[in-house]
Amino acid sequence: MIQEASAVGVVKIILIIIVLYYLIKIFKRIFLPILAKKAIEKLQEKMKQQHQQQYQQQHRYDKSKEGETTIDKKPNKKDKKLKDDFGEYVDYEDVKD
Repeated sequence: MIQEASAVGVVKIILIIIVLYYLIKIFKRIFLPILAKKAIEKLQEKMKQQHQQQYQQQHRYDKSKEGETTIDKKPNKKDKKLKDDFGEYVDYEDVKD
């Protein structure tokens, strides 16, 4: 029941492997630059959007008049409780040598 590999079968497998290798190599030369270009374009678009957002935020702050005070967010009451109950004060003394 054990079948032996024939010489023709081994040659076919080797030829198939060689053909697949070269096909993959050709496809990489064609499609890899296209994929890289698309990835770079996405990154450029993302960076452009981030730059525009930063510019708009900075420009909005620059529009305020001199001496005008703007408040962006209200302080949370939870933060105040944490600061008050932070710990106890420990008194210390300097030791001279």
